[in-house]
Amino acid sequence: MKADVSERQRVKLLADMIGYYRLCCPRIGGFKLFHLQEKDLGHAVTLGRDSFLKVYESKGFKLKPNKRRRTTDSNHVYKRYPNLIKGKDARYSNHIWVSDITYVWILGDVLYLHLVTDAYSHAVLGWCLSDSLSASHTTEALRMAIRIAGGGKTERDLQGRMDIRAGNVQG
Repeated sequence: MKADVSERQRVKLLADMIGYYRLCCPRIGGFKLFHLQEKDLGHAVTLGRDSFLKVYESKGFKLKPNKRRRTTDSNHVYKRYPNLIKGKDARYSNHIWVSDITYVWILGDVLYLHLVTDAYSHAVLGWCLSDSLSASHTTEALRMAIRIAGGGKTERDLQGRMDIRAGNVQG
């Protein structure tokens, strides 16, 4: 049985189609492109995933990986608080809570997500989304965690078990 298209024509067709999709969606990856091409052109043209990815890479369509964003700068002149749970293992839920702040890009602007999580289950117990790094927002996340997972206990009941220093929630 004679092939309808030559290998050169098949590769040209795939490259043209990949180029078209890349104009519409510049960051679309090889696997998604393969599935789109398989649906549009059929297996007779793509000849399977591995064959498609060889053409994809040989024609220079492979994307460079995104640069990893570094969110923590520990080399600063500001006061660093000690890690109070270093060397301790969380053995059950609500044994150790940890807090963290991460940033979220929304419509070209940055917001800060203050989180309190359970070290054992990794469940988010409290959170606060704000436009600043103010410690009051982390404290608000802690209050939410106490309401949700504190088992009916109030902040006053748990006071001896928490370590809050200079507005930073630790432990």
